Order: sequence, then C-alpha cells, then structure tokens
Amino acid sequence: MNVIAYIPARGGSKRIPRKNIRCLNGVPVIAYVIQTLKKLHFLQGICVSTDDSEIADISTHSGAVTLDFRSSELSGDDATFQDLVRWDIPRYLDHFGVEVNQAYILFVIATAALVTVELYQKAYELFQSNQSS
Repeated sequence: MNVIAYIPARGGSKRIPRKNIRCLNGVPVIAYVIQTLKKLHFLQGICVSTDDSEIADISTHSGAVTLDFRSSELSGDDATFQDLVRWDIPRYLDHFGVEVNQAYILFVIATAALVTVELYQKAYELFQSNQSS
C-alpha cells in the first residue's frame, strides 16, 4: 500500500506567528511531528509542503521531503485542503513514483506534536480493516 504523509506548513500564520517552527522543549514543533512519522513503517514517505525557507530547512533536516515552494495561490488564507489535494499533493506523488489512483495520503497537521506513534498505528490498522471489507 502506497501511503504518503503530507504536512502542509505555510509560513504565514496570523494567530500564532511562526507556530510550525516554534520550539517545544527546545525542538521545533514540526520536527517533533516528522520524528514521530519516521517511526511509522507503513509510510512510503513524509512530505512537507511549504512556502517558507526556514520551515523547509527544518523539515529536510528532520528527514522529510520538501520540493520547490508551493505556489502563492496555495499558501494564502483562502487556500483549502481540497486545493492542496487537487493541486499540490500530485507533485509529491510524482516524486515518489506513485500513481494518484494508487495512493493513500495521511494528511498531518504541522503542529500535531502530541499525536503518538500508537495513535497513528491504530488509525492505520482501522483504515486497513475498512479497506478489506
């Protein structure tokens, strides 16, 4: 099964500026998320889509794939998750050589630092059991 973790992480947060890279116990929040995802053996890859060089550097250093910055149309306040699925995720699937109709996307929020490996694993097992029925 081709499962890719996709983390949208724009630099322009208004309510909490720079929230994706704020430090939690000395570690950027997004780095916590990536480190957790790296422990999931069912993932083929971890992607961070961003419009920000600092987020890209931290993400790459933490082990995620970052491609060219996403377009300004997909980084503004009006961009939706549906827009990202339609226009941004396909470039990551291309990077991993996965066809759109054979891909499963684990959509992860960049600030989900408290979500555990066990919770992701349980969610995946539930997903698998629903696929076979």
